[in-house]
Amino acid sequence: MAWARSPDGGEFSHALAYESILSLTHSKHSDLYKCIWKWQGPERIKLLLWKVAREILLTNLTRNSRGMAPNDLCPICNAEPESIIHTIRDCHLAKATWNKILGNTSPNFYNFDDLQHWLFWNLSRRDIEGWSTVFAVTVDCLWWARNNYIFNNMIPDVVSSTIRINTMVTNIKEAWTEFNHRIPKSNNSSAASSNQNWIPPSSGTVKLNCDGAVKDYGSRAACGGIAGDSTGTFLWGFSAKLGQCSVVQSELWAILKSLEIAKVKGMSNLTIESDSLMAVKLIQQGCSSSHTCFILVCKISMLLKETRSPNILHICRDANNAADRMAREGFNTPDVCIYNSAPSFLFDNSTVRVACNDSTPLRVLI
Repeated sequence: MAWARSPDGGEFSHALAYESILSLTHSKHSDLYKCIWKWQGPERIKLLLWKVAREILLTNLTRNSRGMAPNDLCPICNAEPESIIHTIRDCHLAKATWNKILGNTSPNFYNFDDLQHWLFWNLSRRDIEGWSTVFAVTVDCLWWARNNYIFNNMIPDVVSSTIRINTMVTNIKEAWTEFNHRIPKSNNSSAASSNQNWIPPSSGTVKLNCDGAVKDYGSRAACGGIAGDSTGTFLWGFSAKLGQCSVVQSELWAILKSLEIAKVKGMSNLTIESDSLMAVKLIQQGCSSSHTCFILVCKISMLLKETRSPNILHICRDANNAADRMAREGFNTPDVCIYNSAPSFLFDNSTVRVACNDSTPLRVLI
């Protein structure tokens, strides 16, 4: 046995193995693949873009060639073969959606016959701000709408698709903005780890931890919060179902409802914590009257003054786990549910030890 890639024909090394694999996998579309994997968004959409680039989506054109479909026609227009580029660009449904998104800003959009060239041009273009995000999300929504029609008999609607696209794009931008602000600025691991646990407030102060949650492109949202004192005692918590809103709006709703409940209970001198940097900045710095969160921010600012609560802080997600669980429970509640003792879904053996209202020791995430 000998290793042919080695200079002496015998010594194996992982470096030489990697080089040999790299030379075999290089293709004319390598730049496109790099562009896809560098795209900033959900991994699920990255995987879809990769399948589109490799032309391995099971459209009717592919299914018919494998004997899996009676014909290769597009099930929506029934006019042309259902190729991948027809599915996500040239079908009348796709064209109507792209025209709604683009307007008159891109006359060359349909001038590419080669699928890979068209993908690379859109994912790498910089003349429209944030276009790579809009483009990838639109491709994802068009594929989703087509499958929803085939498997669930849901008639595609351009207006609904456009709303879904805009909501998803907003959520992705907000998520990446927060992610980029959360990158550690120091290599001091002990300092970083110390900020990942919930810290009780000072004596005589109540801490409110708040969080929001969004599902299905923003069509379902919920929020939750939890109040704890300096001994780690669970005072109360809440879960609430919201209507359609963005991620930041759900985070602001969590803060607003936490303050409303605290006011009803006669609490003041509060410390509020949220893992949404954008929500905290909006409250601390304010926003213009045209901003979609303006009314929420105004109501929160008013309640902060009424409850004499000047401290609103941004924390890491790991220190806000209990509020996150409260928020996710909101999807299962009919409206608003207030808990005066720690609910069972907060229990976790791997978390810190706190006390419930009846002083029974529990292991609960605060």
